[in-house]
Amino acid sequence: MADNGDSKPVPPSSGEYQKLHHEAESLRQIGGESKAQQTRAQSLGEMNKYMRYSGMGVQFVVMMGLPMVLGWWIDGLVGTRPWLMVGGAVLGIVAAMVSVIRTVARMERQDERHTPKGP
Repeated sequence: MADNGDSKPVPPSSGEYQKLHHEAESLRQIGGESKAQQTRAQSLGEMNKYMRYSGMGVQFVVMMGLPMVLGWWIDGLVGTRPWLMVGGAVLGIVAAMVSVIRTVARMERQDERHTPKGP
């Protein structure tokens, strides 16, 4: 609103009003995009967390199963069934548990770094 020197403000002309209305609409659109971007970034962060955990499950199964299958295969070649398979299973379980513990500890450290600290 323009001020003509009196104490009463003068309303904007129709051209000024249209310009102000257009600027206000563009600001609303910009604000909406940033909120949408924040929401998207937050949902991607949550999905990333779930993907890390599902990847850890697949890794656990592979680390447990691979030495067991390898032991079973070597047992068939050597004729020592089931001892190398049992040894492979024990080795796989230990390796998988160590891997899970290390991965969870690393994830917790990352979450602590990215989590804002309260007052």
